Amino acid sequence: MSLIWKIAFAVAVVLTVQCIDERHDPVMRQAIRPVQKVSDSPLPKKDEYQLKIMMVLGTIYCNGERAAGVQPFFQDPWSPDLPAVYTRTDKIGFYRLETTNKFDRESVVWFTVRHQCPMPDVRPAAHCNTPYYWTEIPIDYPDKNSHVTFNFDLADKGNYTRAHCLF
Repeated sequence: MSLIWKIAFAVAVVLTVQCIDERHDPVMRQAIRPVQKVSDSPLPKKDEYQLKIMMVLGTIYCNGERAAGVQPFFQDPWSPDLPAVYTRTDKIGFYRLETTNKFDRESVVWFTVRHQCPMPDVRPAAHCNTPYYWTEIPIDYPDKNSHVTFNFDLADKGNYTRAHCLF
């Protein structure tokens, strides 16, 4: 029985040594990790292409009071009404949003806020028990990196607002 254990141990050692040798072999390394570097990439090199980033930050108010818990977001350029980048305002109504590479070919970014701030100029449907509003404001997308401070009161943005019904 001890001869069988010695042979099994020897076979295990030989297999281990072969595996170690194959990992260090350059040909086997390509087989284990075939994609290491893309040489013919259609994307420009890093120095040829600069990602434009726009940061929008500020404070949102509702009828003069700081609006806590509203959800500002940038609409997805390919699927309107869906958020691409979103956040929630903190206790004092402050928010901060940054664009992503989805917006590189866009000239306008739609800054949208979902909220329940009472809007005297915008009437929801007659059967609506719980209205909520979407305020959509177009912001010109810059040619280079920039940041925009955008403080506003939702009650003053009636021209940019549409009403929906929650219930």
